[in-house]
Amino acid sequence: MGRSGDLVGLLERTTESAAIDALLGSAGDGAGGIVLLRGPAGVGKTALLQAAREAGRSRGMLVLSARGADFEQDFAFGTARQLFGRLVNSSDPETRARLLAGPAAPCRSLFSPDASREASGEESPAAVVEGIAWLVDHLSSAHPHGVLLAVDDIQSCDRASLRALARLALGLEDVGVVIALAHRLDSNDRNEDLISWLAADPRAKVVEPPPLSAGAVGQLVRSHLGSTSTELTAACRDITGGNPFLVGELLAALRSEGLPADAAGTIDRVRELVPDAVLRSVTARLSRLGKLAGRIAHAVAVLGPDALLDDVAALAGLPPGDAVAVVMTLVDEGLLADGETLAFRHQLLAAAVERDMTPVLRTQLHSDAATLLRSRGAPDERVAAHLLAVPPRGDAEVVAVLRRAAAAAMGAGGPDGAVPLLRRALLEVPGDDDPAVVLELARAEAAAGDPAARDRLQQALPLVSDPRERIQLMRDLTRLQFMNEHHAAAARVARQAWQLVPDDDPLSLDLLAEYIATGGYGSGTIDTAIRSETEELASRLAQKYFAGEMPPSPGLAVQVANMLAGMRGRRADVRRLIETAVSDGPLDAIPPFGLAPIWATLALVAVDCLDLAGDIATRARPAAEARRSIHALGTAAFSSAIVSLERGALEQAERECARAVELTQSAVPATFPWSAGILASARRLRGDLEGARRAIQLGERTDPDGYTFGIVVHHRSLLALAEGDDEQALADAYAARDRLAHYGIADYALMPWRLPAAAAAHRLGRQDEALELADQELALARRAGAPRSLAAALLCRASTDPGGPDELDLLEEAVAVAATSDALLARAQAAYHWGAGLHRAGATGRAVEELKDAHRLAVTCGADPLADQVRRALRSLGVRTRKAARSSRDGALSRSERRSAALAALGHSNREIAARLHLTISTVEYHLTHAYRKLDITSRAELPGALRSLGLLDEPEAAS
Repeated sequence: MGRSGDLVGLLERTTESAAIDALLGSAGDGAGGIVLLRGPAGVGKTALLQAAREAGRSRGMLVLSARGADFEQDFAFGTARQLFGRLVNSSDPETRARLLAGPAAPCRSLFSPDASREASGEESPAAVVEGIAWLVDHLSSAHPHGVLLAVDDIQSCDRASLRALARLALGLEDVGVVIALAHRLDSNDRNEDLISWLAADPRAKVVEPPPLSAGAVGQLVRSHLGSTSTELTAACRDITGGNPFLVGELLAALRSEGLPADAAGTIDRVRELVPDAVLRSVTARLSRLGKLAGRIAHAVAVLGPDALLDDVAALAGLPPGDAVAVVMTLVDEGLLADGETLAFRHQLLAAAVERDMTPVLRTQLHSDAATLLRSRGAPDERVAAHLLAVPPRGDAEVVAVLRRAAAAAMGAGGPDGAVPLLRRALLEVPGDDDPAVVLELARAEAAAGDPAARDRLQQALPLVSDPRERIQLMRDLTRLQFMNEHHAAAARVARQAWQLVPDDDPLSLDLLAEYIATGGYGSGTIDTAIRSETEELASRLAQKYFAGEMPPSPGLAVQVANMLAGMRGRRADVRRLIETAVSDGPLDAIPPFGLAPIWATLALVAVDCLDLAGDIATRARPAAEARRSIHALGTAAFSSAIVSLERGALEQAERECARAVELTQSAVPATFPWSAGILASARRLRGDLEGARRAIQLGERTDPDGYTFGIVVHHRSLLALAEGDDEQALADAYAARDRLAHYGIADYALMPWRLPAAAAAHRLGRQDEALELADQELALARRAGAPRSLAAALLCRASTDPGGPDELDLLEEAVAVAATSDALLARAQAAYHWGAGLHRAGATGRAVEELKDAHRLAVTCGADPLADQVRRALRSLGVRTRKAARSSRDGALSRSERRSAALAALGHSNREIAARLHLTISTVEYHLTHAYRKLDITSRAELPGALRSLGLLDEPEAAS
């Protein structure tokens, strides 16, 4: 086949090439993008990437490449080192210092000659990922024609590098960086979650090259075999499915066998060559080139992509000069790529050669490769990659190499890469469970969220004598159990850890916060002894807060705020506690377990402090994106969604919550029912009852005995009410109440079950029951003073006694209370009911004004059913309104979004905006992305006009 493979790969790929070329062109204008080439092996993704690299170089772009490899999957940031290492390490000292300066500093250790020895273990995964983002930013600034990052076989990349690529994808709006990725679908994909996240990004262009048409296959048959036979063309296409690589290999096999192009026997032979046999033909072609070619091919397959010639020659047992001649033969034959380092031209070729090796030969070559690389002073990670493929032999030095490689992975923020290394280290010396290795493995598994971590941590605890180290292990175990909803077990371990520390030790406060969080109010534990003790501890802390004696602990402040908010405590107290807790330092550093942002957000939403809740949700998201933890991403998406829902930004809430459902259903058991319930309500309020039902059905798949299943039942009650099924609505409302009671919770602000219960009871004619429920809810809401909840309670009380003596007073108060809230939908609902009440009372003029306001707000929120109700009410008064035209799109923009958008409209870059507003660049990107969606625009160029049309572009205010 020779080098015609590239021609095969690009045949009928004009559309795909044009999409890539358009992105490359935009990079020169300072706007980046991402393209994900997705398809089965051999469909032409690699050829498209190569064409993209050549096109990028012709445009004057900086082009950097990498390729995922299965045997390197367990090494943190291995692909990132491939991508940037050669450029960074070949730079002069001044350029290197500039590239790795400032915020890029955390990734310095990745590019040292021996990263495993330099890694200090002090850099967090988030810091390294953010450092890589800043490195790319520096590169972009130095290359005016743009930067192309091309990564092949991302399904085989290490997860830490994929997290870094996903982080880079978030900041491409105003930097000239194009990320081109190739994803092989027919693989055992350990990275499916991260790749799905990339594919779901609204800025990603997903390209799926189709199989070749019959005409294209016929063109290849003519060029390779000189045949115009339609029967031969049809046979070739049928047997390969139009897969470009397999077509090329099939034709090369036929040509090498010397079969007549138009003979019937040739067509019969084609039909015998199923795809697996086509790949076997690669081995046959290789054997015809001689034993030396086979030894070189085996060495390249074992050493992996980007193998060095000297290493390949040494592993094959050939002098470098002799190896060069064999390599050139393999290049001419189309098996190896023609490049500075050695790699197969296609992954399927490597797979065919590796499959041809016997297990004994493969093991011996990996063992020899490990010995060779150790003798050459290669990084421990590269050596360890081969040791993983070698059976244990009782070698203490192997244990040392594996531990150093694992330490490097942990230091670079890749605990998931450290786990297999340490497991392999434990096997090296049979019967000798080295306490140090067990401890390191337990910590790595815990950090990686591995289910095995629970048993390993318990195994490691007796091996630890240092009290501080033991406490840290217990905290790791507590976190793991709590995340998997083993609340009582988590609380018991948290209690043990807390009791090990003296009261005057600063750590005691953090440990107490973790104990209260795992066993206290709203934790989901049914261990009555733990619940009683933690609630008593929290109550004492609340008393200290009211007495001005609250201990200086952000973790405890969040827990007390969460308890007060859930129990309808006063709004001002909850806000003050949260403001104190989040005033300094990163949010995910507040105990317990980095979950402070979600607890704080829920507490603030419960008391209608939506401005602060939105700011916290916004601050939490960039950290979650940098960490690429599915748990952190899921809870961050849910936090944003619930704030958007309560603000009345229903379209945004639905979009964010759909994302939260996607992320949490497999990885965050505790948050998934919340996400499904909120998604159902967002759809219900937008008028999509069928979509709401589907969301409820998703939530119903979770554990019906779990604490958070009550959230699903509550939102199911609201949906039944909207569907007119009052009996079901009332039954579900009481079921939600009973679920709370089972966990010792008498009332919960975020599950106000009395509202749907009162409405359903009223419609069923159970008037006394309805009034009692409405009066109870109103009393609770007045005590808390949260405007949104109070307005809802007032409307509920008025609607259960229509025409009653207090109806108009209740409705007027609801409007006044709602006006003090950022909850636009609550304001719309209050205005509608107040307008309708005024109409019934004969105050037509005032009724029209209130109803117009209700209509404007309902349209802004995207609450189509409410907007339709208001429109009908106005029509009955002789007033006509336009349907579904958003008269005030700015209503859903937060203050932070308005400020970022105004500065962007005035020409400031994201970095300049971040500096002026004291935000991270990721946060600015987040604000702008949401502003674009709310303003119904797609580019930065549209911002000035959109903001001016709404009176939001005030230059002095934006500049301040």
